[in-house]
Amino acid sequence: MPTGKNWLYFIYVNTGFILYTVATYYLSSIKEIKDNVKQKLEENYELLLYSNVEDKKQLLNELEETAKQIETKTDDKIEDLELELDLVLPLFLLAFEFFL
Repeated sequence: MPTGKNWLYFIYVNTGFILYTVATYYLSSIKEIKDNVKQKLEENYELLLYSNVEDKKQLLNELEETAKQIETKTDDKIEDLELELDLVLPLFLLAFEFFL
């Protein structure tokens, strides 16, 4: 029969896995955002250098829309992570109090 100490170790290990998963998810989303911005700038680099004023305005509007989409995606992912933490942390604390 597992003792309270064994259960605490079990909870610590699982909490570590959860934190690792959350950190990996967050860092991969940041990398994805950077890659998208870099790709968009590379696609429009020549247009930015050799175009007239109207084309530059259009490009700036597209970049602004892309930035808004990135912000929205990031906010959604952060909200998802906050929701996961709001669900997991109370369960962890409840289990921790149970074994004390």
